[in-house]
Amino acid sequence: MKLDSTTGLDLRDKVKLRPAAGFNAVDYFFANYWVFGKLIQNLTNAGYAPSNMAVEPYNWCLTYAVLEERDGYLSNCSIAFKSCTKRWGKRS
Repeated sequence: MKLDSTTGLDLRDKVKLRPAAGFNAVDYFFANYWVFGKLIQNLTNAGYAPSNMAVEPYNWCLTYAVLEERDGYLSNCSIAFKSCTKRWGKRS
């Protein structure tokens, strides 16, 4: 599995690589090697839950322009933020 070495996009009609989604994508890299696992745990202890917080993992190897073209990443982030604002009645 690999991406096109020139564009960073998927190889045509072969394989589509995407980052994992959700909290499982950002909590632990391997067992005992936390990325945001401790932060998520502390937020949970402070009263937050998956229903009132969100994560938006992305492929840091690609530019935002490519992520938007390929996946609509920034548009999806905007929709998620607006949804949170509407749902909770305050800025996200």
